[in-house]
Amino acid sequence: MKRLLFIALLFGISLESMAQSPLAFAPWQIEASTYSAESGDVSGVLIGLKRVVPVASLLPQTTSYSKIELLGVQLGAQLLEQSYERLHFRATAIDMLIQRGLMTGAFKLLDYDRSGIQEVDANWIGLATGPGIHGQGSAYDAALRLLASASLSTWKFGSLISTASPLGLQNQTGADLGLELIGSAKIAEKVIASIAVGSHRLTGSELNRRNVLMQMGYVINPKWTFVLQGFKYEFESEDRSTDSKGIGIQLSYTPGAVSL
Repeated sequence: MKRLLFIALLFGISLESMAQSPLAFAPWQIEASTYSAESGDVSGVLIGLKRVVPVASLLPQTTSYSKIELLGVQLGAQLLEQSYERLHFRATAIDMLIQRGLMTGAFKLLDYDRSGIQEVDANWIGLATGPGIHGQGSAYDAALRLLASASLSTWKFGSLISTASPLGLQNQTGADLGLELIGSAKIAEKVIASIAVGSHRLTGSELNRRNVLMQMGYVINPKWTFVLQGFKYEFESEDRSTDSKGIGIQLSYTPGAVSL
């Protein structure tokens, strides 16, 4: 109960701050990305737009890795063996993660994702909470979080990763129960790194997913950031399993970034 109150409090504080001046507190961010996966010789390109709230400036007691992202839209295409396969897109109303002291809370609302290897990964509403530690000094800034999550979700693995399982080729909706370990660190003045390891199960469907995402970013200046990614997903559907791994590149630009 205390953890739920913690998440609700942080969510309320964030909404109250944004309501004072949404344009000043949540500048638009433009993001372009591409990825390539070994499984099926598949790649994708995306360009997107979202509002990003400078949480650490608005709520000084939170860690620098806290985030609130609003009204995100991504559009692109998936390429399969150098030919067009399907439209890529993602739409997100709210995606937030707040770490304060020894506690971390996360909230996601209306996140419909068809932008990756998994054909449909929709998170209609979800909460996550768990312990976290944070250390900061003149030459470093690091955080570690362990999150238990629950959400109402819809999955569809798709033909790329469910070649022999009818269950994975259909939309499946249920409670997505997961556990995520997330580490982030500033390893040089302009270099940041992170790793996220997770395991999720969609109840009532026998669908399971495990994932690893590694990122290395370079902050060119307050407006431009360049990120290299490495990922691996393992999918289980009924008694069948497969995996997909690859690399990605991401470039983001925040023209309205301000220092508060």
